[in-house]
Amino acid sequence: MQRLLRYPFALECGVYITTYEQDHALHQTPLAVARGWVLVALLYAIPWFLPNYYVSILNMVAIYTIAALGLNLLTGVTGQISVGHGAFTGMGAFTVGYLMKQGLPFWVAMPLAGLTAAAVGALFGLPSARLKGLYLAIASLAAQVILTFFFTRADWFTGGIHSMSVRRPSFFGHTLSGERSYFYLALTVALLLGVFAQNLLRTRIGRAFMAVRDRDLAAEVMGIDLFRTKVTAFALSAFYAGIAGAIWAPYVMIISPEQFEIHLSIE
Repeated sequence: MQRLLRYPFALECGVYITTYEQDHALHQTPLAVARGWVLVALLYAIPWFLPNYYVSILNMVAIYTIAALGLNLLTGVTGQISVGHGAFTGMGAFTVGYLMKQGLPFWVAMPLAGLTAAAVGALFGLPSARLKGLYLAIASLAAQVILTFFFTRADWFTGGIHSMSVRRPSFFGHTLSGERSYFYLALTVALLLGVFAQNLLRTRIGRAFMAVRDRDLAAEVMGIDLFRTKVTAFALSAFYAGIAGAIWAPYVMIISPEQFEIHLSIE
């Protein structure tokens, strides 16, 4: 113990917890905290050493990371199958474009787009209380097909087959027109949502997700509301997808229904 106190960044040979505050900490050793901050610093510094082409790839990686975090909460943590994630991403993208055309700033439209996608995801997650496995996959496929049809036909909302143009967001009068500036937006949101997801797994809701994944009947016997837990997982997963779409739309600046078909869900 004295050696750890003397050399706080040495390799951990044990975690010595003496208080509840230490037990609840996200990182329980100084080395883990240091590693986290070093990783964050490297992520923010790396665009300065890469050409714009590679930074554009990092932008897509950050946006896809947000969507993948949501799918992981639904499939990896809760054990629910979904092949409609691309449609929820499209809902977020078209919602942010529509709201920005109505005059709302991006910083207001983005969370509203996430909440809209969450509401749609919760709606299509209602059958999850009764369906499992292949049947749930077919139900989520129906969500993909229905939303794709809606994107194509709702000219007032999406532009239909004529696509929709979305302007880049501004931050204190500075338009995020460059690859590097937009990367900082996508990375910051990805990190915040990643930390939120990591903390969520340590809460009652997160433990309920994992209990449903491991054995839903046993979870129900322990008092977990399966219907509410599954619908919450679908809504939260769709919220992440909606935020990813809301960041994607201003980045590519032109979006169309073809970009959010089933191939995106599979990818």
